[in-house]
Amino acid sequence: MRVRGLWGRDSSLVYVDCLIEGQSPQFSTPITLAMDTGCSRTTIKDKDAAILAFDYRQLNRVEGGILGISGKSRGWYLQGITITFATMEGSTYQESLASILVSKHVARTEERRKQINRIPSLLGLDVLRNSRITFDQQGAIMEFPPFLAGQVT
Repeated sequence: MRVRGLWGRDSSLVYVDCLIEGQSPQFSTPITLAMDTGCSRTTIKDKDAAILAFDYRQLNRVEGGILGISGKSRGWYLQGITITFATMEGSTYQESLASILVSKHVARTEERRKQINRIPSLLGLDVLRNSRITFDQQGAIMEFPPFLAGQVT
């Protein structure tokens, strides 16, 4: 199964559209994720998390927070996750994960808040390691062989 990701405006990141569904808390949302081989876990960043309006009091907090290229942020676990991709073959491919992360930075200035809101949500190695990635002029193709994690529908 092949999933197409497209280069962003500045051609520095490849983005892929998907549907993320969670069990705890229960949610379902279409989302665009940047493919990031330097990110160990798929992470929903501040701007997308604000749209989803999670009640953080009901989530399990990541001890010590999350450290990434954007600095340190508070983090929580979203559990029982299914990520669904449309394939180039016209079907869907699903990855099931025990959890992903949601990140929330503390912005002390308006300028910092604007910087944080430009940070995309990330498709991490928890999914990417199950694929073979080929880059081309359009972006990238993630190929998920049948013998790897996930299921084909």
